[in-house]
Amino acid sequence: MTARLNNMRSTRHHITKLSIAFVIILTCFTIFIFENYFLIKIYHYTYIFSNLPRYTLNGTSENSAHADPINILIFGSKNEITQTFLAAHWKVPDPITFNSSKKIIIDSLLHKSYPTAPISNLYEYGRKEDLAFEFPGKDVRFRDHIRLWDTGNAYQGNDIWIAAASYDNGIIVDQSSHVPTHHTSGILDFERDRVANDLFKTGKVAAIKNAAFDPPVFGNFTAAGDFYEMDGDVACITFTQTKLETDTSFVWNLKKLFFGVYDGIDSLFTITG
Repeated sequence: MTARLNNMRSTRHHITKLSIAFVIILTCFTIFIFENYFLIKIYHYTYIFSNLPRYTLNGTSENSAHADPINILIFGSKNEITQTFLAAHWKVPDPITFNSSKKIIIDSLLHKSYPTAPISNLYEYGRKEDLAFEFPGKDVRFRDHIRLWDTGNAYQGNDIWIAAASYDNGIIVDQSSHVPTHHTSGILDFERDRVANDLFKTGKVAAIKNAAFDPPVFGNFTAAGDFYEMDGDVACITFTQTKLETDTSFVWNLKKLFFGVYDGIDSLFTITG
């Protein structure tokens, strides 16, 4: 009996020590996360091309709301961009018409693919996108897509294009326009990197470099009500060797690590096709 009581006391003591150790580790980990969160949030990054828009808009009026963030810059001509996306097996979407809108609704209900499904318009510089491409899934509800605008500016002899890339993972009918539109995934860093990797694999791209463009967003909502988070970097895609001065500080690299983990956790709760 005495031996059994001693064993029970020893076991309880061991469990207590483990519990205390666990609480200490969890506390230290929590402090570490919050310290890095605030450091990443308040750090003064070196942003590139401060004169360029940071967000697309859902209309052309002064009251238009922010839509998808800009997360890609491409330096090149319209023809170079088009040929590279086509070489990467991305598609040019159909225009928005009654028939294409009807088709996307039917195919959504039947869970069918529509490789050239229309993309709703977003706006920059008072106009809708100059180019758009999509990479279709097996179900029309799921696809990668991107909208691009010619900024009218050049850098080292190359035209500058801004682009907003995102991943669609659901379809609804817009209550104001009565046109089918997609819900988008909130992990914009994944989609930015997906586009950059697809284009690089074509062999037509000279270099891709991520650069700080906007403050990191730990959680926000688009004008359509979709949640998103992003590290604030753009993928700079060039067809010729172009020198870009970018932030390579310790905090910038820490931010990349932090959002790599954040994106991974977020992806566990994201619907994909």
